[in-house]
Amino acid sequence: MTARQSTTDGGPTSGTESSVDDTSSEEVLELLGDEYSRRILKALAEESMSAQELRETTGITKVTTYRRLERLEDAGLVQSVIVPDRNGHHHSKFSVVYSQLCFEFEAGRIELVERTGDSS
Repeated sequence: MTARQSTTDGGPTSGTESSVDDTSSEEVLELLGDEYSRRILKALAEESMSAQELRETTGITKVTTYRRLERLEDAGLVQSVIVPDRNGHHHSKFSVVYSQLCFEFEAGRIELVERTGDSS
């Protein structure tokens, strides 16, 4: 996901705060409003996990776990890395990307304006 970084004066920064281009506020709010997504995010806030570990931790079905992980990853809230197994196979480990999301409520609109801090 590409994010546009800015300061209050509009100039670029190299910090961890950024304005979001790719994901709509509605999509993020919908994901945060979903019980399964919240359970996955809470578990991943504690530690990085594979989909199987998430299923065991959260009690969410396999299909629902993968669907939510895909949506969370598409929204830039979760990231994955490929981890090799000892037997020559591999699996993905998932982690949350941001420790804080900031929304702006103004004139009949809600906008996701910042994502802060890599929590991994």
